[in-house]
Amino acid sequence: MIVLLMISSMISAQVTTMKADGGSVITKLGLGLNINPGSTVSRQFYIINEENCPLALSNTVGIKTGYTNTGFYFCQSGMIVPSDSVTAFEIHHVLYNVFGDYIKTLSSINVTDLLIANELSKNDNTWYADEK
Repeated sequence: MIVLLMISSMISAQVTTMKADGGSVITKLGLGLNINPGSTVSRQFYIINEENCPLALSNTVGIKTGYTNTGFYFCQSGMIVPSDSVTAFEIHHVLYNVFGDYIKTLSSINVTDLLIANELSKNDNTWYADEK
């Protein structure tokens, strides 16, 4: 009976989605050089939150690109807002290109105590942007 009640509550869970502007697709290389220099295209972030989850993703959570002398990388950005104390969480970022083709899924696992809203650290969660 308990399993049936748990399944019933999982089925009735409320999921919300948000679409947000993720900023320009221009990637700055330094020395005045840019990738996609005249583009007016903006990234789109689609954020999915479940109402019973003790952690909510703000409309600024997403992946941006960067460049250092070692190459291109992906970095996460945005704010997470806990509604209860959280000791660990995992976020999956599913990336698509401008044509809607799947690129890859990036996973971020954080083991940290959260009691208040916190900005996702760019330094803790970066991924090398390879061509695979």
